[in-house]
Amino acid sequence: MKQLNIPFLKIPGSVAGSPECSKFLDSLKREKISEICWPVYGYKPEVAFAIAHNGEAIFLKYYVAEKETRTAFTEINDPVYRDSCVEFFVSLDNGLHYYNLEFNSKGVCLAQYGSGRQDRNLLPESVISEIEKSTRRTSTGDGFYWELCLKIPQSVFCYDEPKNLTGKSVLGNFYKCGDDLEDPHFVVWNPISSEEPDFHLPEYFGRLSFASAPVSP
Repeated sequence: MKQLNIPFLKIPGSVAGSPECSKFLDSLKREKISEICWPVYGYKPEVAFAIAHNGEAIFLKYYVAEKETRTAFTEINDPVYRDSCVEFFVSLDNGLHYYNLEFNSKGVCLAQYGSGRQDRNLLPESVISEIEKSTRRTSTGDGFYWELCLKIPQSVFCYDEPKNLTGKSVLGNFYKCGDDLEDPHFVVWNPISSEEPDFHLPEYFGRLSFASAPVSP
């Protein structure tokens, strides 16, 4: 199991689109999403993320370079995993239940909660709308590069009692996929052991520890 220490972000009230927040995340060590657990899907885009928190929200920024970017879905809770998609799964009760937060390159979000793949409840659109985001997309000579910066307030975890994340340890995983792309791919942060691609396996989540001591950008 991988372990990740998440630093405390000392920017009160900052939002995902603020230069201070984005600049701070850019200064952090980036974690790679690079594990291919199903060799039949061998294409691996270059994907990394940076993450921090301020006790009341998680700040998460993805950095993606890939040869094809698909963004067909535009409405909250559309099946964005069929697009060029990055995902954050997190459990606040030690793996009994978990949230899946999935975003395409425009920041359109699908969010659910439950105990497994067949037990999912969509989060209300009003809750998902509380996630603040900024995006940047550019074409490169041999593909596309995009960034997605997110502020995920603790209120998004609406099926759990409100929790201050400071000093807490939870379970989670980070993914990149693209089900309907020319080269479908399923790349993960913490490795998964299953016959077919399946992100909905909390037993393969890593450990996420939220720091209690703030640091300045």
